[in-house]
Order: sequence, then structure tokens, then C-alpha cells
Amino acid sequence: MVAEIKTYLRMLQADGSTQRLAEIEQFTQSFGGVHAAFTIDSYIAKIDDVVDNGADPRDATFGIALPPDA
Repeated sequence: MVAEIKTYLRMLQADGSTQRLAEIEQFTQSFGGVHAAFTIDSYIAKIDDVVDNGADPRDATFGIALPPDA
């Protein structure tokens, strides 16, 4: 599942969908706590870390929130 999420985010970046990416960041940050400093780039880096180092994708900081129209 994380590979699909990364692909979606990379597609948005490639398409120049900065507004949609900002909406995803802001919506995820609105949950506060471990998500308060969420960024798309740090989330993609976290996914890469799973591939490279076997990090646990069930980690509480691994969440992302998509607005209804994302």
C-alpha cells in the first residue's frame, strides 16, 4: 500500500499539483500530535526508509490523511 501512496504523491509532484499537495499536507497536519509537522517530502523519505532499512510501516508516524476530494 505504501508504494501506491508514494506513486500517487510523486504523480501529483510531476503534474505540478502544488495546491493538492498543500491540501494533503495541511489536512494531515490538522490531526496534530505526531502529524503536526507532516510534509510530503518527509513522508516519501519515510517510505524510502522502509524499502532501504526495513522500517515498520505500522509506525504511528506513518499516517497520511487525504482530504475528501484528493
